[in-house]
Amino acid sequence: NILDVFVPKIEEDLEDDVVYLDKEIAKKQKSQRCSDEFLQRIITIFPSHVKNLNVEQLVRVCEVCAQRNLGDNRLYREFLFFYVEKRIAVFNIQQVVRILRVLGERRYIDDPIFWNNFIFPRIYLDPLNQKEAQSVWEALIALKLKCPELNCDIPINYIESILKKYEVMENYEDLDQEL
Repeated sequence: NILDVFVPKIEEDLEDDVVYLDKEIAKKQKSQRCSDEFLQRIITIFPSHVKNLNVEQLVRVCEVCAQRNLGDNRLYREFLFFYVEKRIAVFNIQQVVRILRVLGERRYIDDPIFWNNFIFPRIYLDPLNQKEAQSVWEALIALKLKCPELNCDIPINYIESILKKYEVMENYEDLDQEL
């Protein structure tokens, strides 16, 4: 019977399509858990909770708000960036890099004390390995491109000097291996 040959094939094709569609729906739901309008409403009550966030949560909230363009300047200036300023000393380097990117996205240049007394000095606190120095340098260059009015030449020069040190060390190791 000809139907016996084609019906299982059609059923298999439909199952593949259903699996594919289920995966696509799951991806979409994962990427957008709720509408922007709902998030905007949530953001209006959010400032009272910012002080209770740990450092990783604070950085992540800043990233999500900047990526989804949520909140107004007051939320960033008086709540998110205020707590970033208060806690910047305990940020690890990756969190500093992530917050530099958020600050660049928001084009936050209004407060030179914030930059010169808190954000930039945090870069100098810990010794950086080559990978960390490279990621900080990339974040600072992106910040400089997005906020040309912001003077970040000193931290960029500092990070470039670290990168040059690692480059010299690599060249020395290569020379040592050749001998």
